[in-house]
Amino acid sequence: MQDLILLHSHFEPHVGSDFTVVGDNGATLPLTLTAVERGRASGYSGQARDPFTLIFQSAVPDAIPQGGYVFRHAAMGEVEIFFGPFTRNDEGVQYAASFN
Repeated sequence: MQDLILLHSHFEPHVGSDFTVVGDNGATLPLTLTAVERGRASGYSGQARDPFTLIFQSAVPDAIPQGGYVFRHAAMGEVEIFFGPFTRNDEGVQYAASFN
C-alpha cells in the first residue's frame, strides 16, 4: 500500500480501529483512528487528492515527537505517515496527520 497515493477513502472504513506506530528504535505505540476529516478541495486540476486529516487517540499520556512513522493496521498493512501530537485530553494524547 506504500506506493499508492493515500486517500481519505483508504482510512474511512477503519475509523474506530487500532493502529500501531513503530518508532526507529522498534518501540510501538497503540493508537485508535477516531476521525477522518475531509478538507476543502482547492480546485487545482493537478491536485492528486482532496485534502484530509486523520485524527488518532493514544491512551499513553506521554507524546512522541512529530515525524514520519510506520503505521501497522490489520487490514491496511504497513504505511508510512508523517504525524504529530496536537492536544491532550482525558484519555491521553491526540495526534493528527494532514494530507494535502
